[in-house]
Amino acid sequence: MGCQRRTLAGLKVWRINHKYNVLYVTGTAVPGEHGSFIYVHDCRIPNKRAKDMDNPPPFPTSYPEEGDEVPEDEFDPQIHQHDSPTITFPDDGMTHAAERVKKAKIAKKK
Repeated sequence: MGCQRRTLAGLKVWRINHKYNVLYVTGTAVPGEHGSFIYVHDCRIPNKRAKDMDNPPPFPTSYPEEGDEVPEDEFDPQIHQHDSPTITFPDDGMTHAAERVKKAKIAKKK
């Protein structure tokens, strides 16, 4: 498979932890054990590189300026963040439809 370094294209960066400098990546056959170290570079294919470097993409490539507040964790927009709700229901006014409109009929003794 190679000596010590292998080149893979198409790794997906899901999360960046700026506090501990950790990248969470997935891809086809990422070499190494879980929790091991890998080298990650921006795309070297000329047609897929970001062309507008005055306004760089926010994720995963970022170039923070000096003094800018950097969040501890940065997530890909496709991943579910753990602090957001998992299920949300729209408020369409149908919550009162299940309530009784009339009183229930009760059998009376004669």
